[in-house]
Amino acid sequence: MDAEARNQYLRDLREEYCLAPKSVKSRLLDEAAKRTGLARKVIIGKLARSATLVRRPAGKRRRTYDAAVCTALIELWTLFDSPCGQRLVALLRERVPRLRQRGFWNCSDEVAAKLVKVSAKRPTAFWRHNAANCAWGHTAAAPCGACCWSRSR
Repeated sequence: MDAEARNQYLRDLREEYCLAPKSVKSRLLDEAAKRTGLARKVIIGKLARSATLVRRPAGKRRRTYDAAVCTALIELWTLFDSPCGQRLVALLRERVPRLRQRGFWNCSDEVAAKLVKVSAKRPTAFWRHNAANCAWGHTAAAPCGACCWSRSR
């Protein structure tokens, strides 16, 4: 039985399954398992789903950090003497508002808000594509913190 025929069979079976008492549901599941070759739990999941039997492809996520944020992040990373990702995030949360308030560093409110919200894992992902290997085999243009934190750049 191909996928389209199986889905058609399960669509027809869904209404009967939803209206049936528990004893009849068990018999219907046994019959569907024999015909389709699927496990009972898979069939229960497919019959319980109301909309479709086939998964829709997930939509592409919107890009959160644009080029302005990347540029600002790399600029601040250099300004703060190349800290690792976790230290950079702590510095961003503490120092970006202060630097902007005192006029030492200028950026838009939107970019500043995104820089303050960035997670500790995210900063190094911006420059991972042009990475250089460290002594321990880590790849990142920024020091990884575990082995390269004292290396000067």
